[in-house]
Amino acid sequence: MTSLITRASAVVRSQDSSVSIVFDPTTNTRKCTVFIRTIKGIRFLETSFGSNLLDINTIFLNALVRGNYSKRPYHLGDPIDASHDNCVLALFHNLCEVRNLKAHGIANLAYQDSSQTFTNMDFAEIMAQSLWEDYSVPEKWDATSVMMLFKALEDAGYSRIRGVLETILRTA
Repeated sequence: MTSLITRASAVVRSQDSSVSIVFDPTTNTRKCTVFIRTIKGIRFLETSFGSNLLDINTIFLNALVRGNYSKRPYHLGDPIDASHDNCVLALFHNLCEVRNLKAHGIANLAYQDSSQTFTNMDFAEIMAQSLWEDYSVPEKWDATSVMMLFKALEDAGYSRIRGVLETILRTA
């Protein structure tokens, strides 16, 4: 759950790049999450820059040199890497909309014992980032697609969301 754009203190998104910066006042460090568009994918890097002042050119150079390539568009069933959090949560949000459920409510039920909360605005930002990254929504949320989403949520580290969603869907 590290590449979530919603945890950022600052987000800059352009046609070719998306950069989020999270400042941790307890350690006085800045963590950057960088996405740079490439042909049929993105270069992705999460890195800490300590307490140093950030230079956008240094951030981009680090992402280009040290970043990992990740194929886009993301489709259910594709292998999950650290850059897919926003795409997987966007698919979760889409399924919730189709089933008249509130994604942020389900996410908060899943994490009610933690300080991490999800708001409707968080999901608006997740949707904006995942649209920028490029992901594919199934034509129909049939049983196979839902099972593939469950696996993607597990693989991305959202097993609690998966569990709450599965319980709700089984009782509906």
